[in-house]
Amino acid sequence: NDVSILSTGITDTGSPLICLSSGKSYVFDEGFGTWTLVSNTNDALNHCTDQKPHAFDPSSLPLSTIQSQTKTNRSMHTLFVTNANLQQSGVLSYIDQQLAASFVIGSAKEYRFWLIALAQHLSKESMESRLREVCQYLIGPVFKSSKSQWDPKILGNNKHDMLKEVLSIFATNLRLQRLYTEFKEQLEQMSTL
Repeated sequence: NDVSILSTGITDTGSPLICLSSGKSYVFDEGFGTWTLVSNTNDALNHCTDQKPHAFDPSSLPLSTIQSQTKTNRSMHTLFVTNANLQQSGVLSYIDQQLAASFVIGSAKEYRFWLIALAQHLSKESMESRLREVCQYLIGPVFKSSKSQWDPKILGNNKHDMLKEVLSIFATNLRLQRLYTEFKEQLEQMSTL
């Protein structure tokens, strides 16, 4: 199989990007000095959900633009439809993959979209421990110290604002009320400091 270059470009953060005929797209990560896979249309995870961000301006969603440049093989879709446990794991893995790819290419809108999609999925499945991890990441340290490296923003998105959105997603899930109350109170206490 000969692999050819379909397109090249530069991300909003200035990183080189390459899309190949094999269905794979890579972004050069200067921090690691390597090419990072951000899209693989032949990956079975791409077929476990149809969830995608929508926008009127395609340039505002660079990950979606990258992924639309290569053909998708839909033959794996039935594998996920017939096995509920596999589909649940697949959806979670796919969302995690999209969240990581959005971060690597520096797409703030898509990062926010996939973080909210992650919270929705975790809430729907009542996955409390994983949802707790997301909330802890967004709330940051309760006490600030001079050695704290915590950044209140990610890709320009305010983490506390995103936490408010995440909390609103699972506010009505009775199984997650204790978690909701815990983080809502912490967030309120932090805003009064």
